[in-house]
Amino acid sequence: AAKGGRPQSMLWASTGTKNAAYPDLMYVEPLIGPETVNTLPDATLAAFIDHGQVTGNTVAQGADAAAAHITALAGLGLDLDVLGERLQQDGLAQFATAFGKLLELTA
Repeated sequence: AAKGGRPQSMLWASTGTKNAAYPDLMYVEPLIGPETVNTLPDATLAAFIDHGQVTGNTVAQGADAAAAHITALAGLGLDLDVLGERLQQDGLAQFATAFGKLLELTA
């Protein structure tokens, strides 16, 4: 910190609902917490401004239940480290593609 470093924040990216059967803020309200950043599509931001609720540190709610689920999945042979790595690589590829398209449009 003395040299200008800052803690990193958790980024929740593109948290718009992709399935019309789900509530429009399904991925927004549960992810509110300190040191977090949430990127929202315009329609989701408008919905949050219209009827969103901030009820505190919702990202921490249910953490104990989530940990129990993770333990159970590991017991079934699901390697969450491998899955996490795959999801991270897929997500990075999607962002790289989107950034490349943005560069093409602005060139």
